[in-house]
Amino acid sequence: MPETAATGALAELIAATRALLARAEAGADMAGAARADLAELGRRLTALAAPAPERAARAYFQYALTGMIETDGAWRILRANPAAASITGYSARSLAGQVMPDLLGAEEKAPGRHLATLPEQGISQAEWPLQRRDGKVILAELTSIQLDDDHYIHVFDDVTEARRNQAEIEAARAAAEVANQAKSAFLANISHEIRTPMNGILGLARLALMTDLDSQQREYLDKISQSGRGLLRIINDLLDIAKIESGRMEYERVPFAPAELLDELATLAAHAASAAGKSLELIFRVPPDLPRRLAGDPLRIGQCLTNLVGNAVKFTPAGRVELGLAVVGSGENARLEAQVSDTGIGIAPAALARLFQPFSQSDAATARRFGGTGLGLAIAREMARGMGGDLSVDSVPGQGSRFRLSLP
Repeated sequence: MPETAATGALAELIAATRALLARAEAGADMAGAARADLAELGRRLTALAAPAPERAARAYFQYALTGMIETDGAWRILRANPAAASITGYSARSLAGQVMPDLLGAEEKAPGRHLATLPEQGISQAEWPLQRRDGKVILAELTSIQLDDDHYIHVFDDVTEARRNQAEIEAARAAAEVANQAKSAFLANISHEIRTPMNGILGLARLALMTDLDSQQREYLDKISQSGRGLLRIINDLLDIAKIESGRMEYERVPFAPAELLDELATLAAHAASAAGKSLELIFRVPPDLPRRLAGDPLRIGQCLTNLVGNAVKFTPAGRVELGLAVVGSGENARLEAQVSDTGIGIAPAALARLFQPFSQSDAATARRFGGTGLGLAIAREMARGMGGDLSVDSVPGQGSRFRLSLP
């Protein structure tokens, strides 16, 4: 102890001694109060004379926020700290002399087993119901440690509220998982049910367009067909997201010709630009050494690229949309790298973080202006990862975006 601290402690002890002498000289009854004061004085003298590590241990015992109880070999409580008194509802003085198994609950046999393992193992941990002095039962997390042959310390805390909160969280999580599974099953079922009549509507509209029609009838049927295809895309997106969330999305690995995939994409991009009344420059960059055959899931790869190219056309009022393909590496490490870039409106930095979340769009104004469900990019990334690849993006507002699809 530093000299100044020791001097201060000694001055306090002298003052306490003088107070006791003054009470004795005044003829006060010293039977009860003085005994306690003298006992406290003895403890303080002992603490002052103790080595620094022991003083630190005593201070920790006294001011620890967890309950601490010392017992002898017969499990009789020697002393308890203020935190133990607060948790149990007893005073530290009334805890002294009690037997530890009684405190843990006389009706419980388990506390006896907990304490019985201490001489053999030196440490024992458990959770027990502990009855407070007011009759309230709490759940105590208890760790008992053997210090020497006849000396044990028991550290415990009230974890009733923590365990209750944990149980509520687990119950809420389980309920959320059940609700999520129900939602996915509902989406999958309803998408199937809607898609069947929708295909019928599109088929009949196509047949009707092949008959003799006046200009107004043809315009109406064209709009029915166009709206039906848009609705079918939404239905397919809902079905895909339901499959992905339920883990039922399946992927193939078969040979396919990338040239055929590019032809389809070029046709779709040109049609989308024409339908939107845009004069865009559509560029498809294919290296001469691109293999004629690749292995993968052409349907899902085409779906990802169609989404990326379609988005690029949608969000580019003027300028160009470019798709580049390349194979990087060789053998088992070969990867198909596809990059779709545009000169469109770009994406704000704050929106990039949630861009691949389902039903998310960059902002409300964009959603109103361009429409869409916000499912396409979420589905594309999940499909890319399901095929062992990934989808990333970088963008500058007002200058355009660049999406990179990497697949094995």
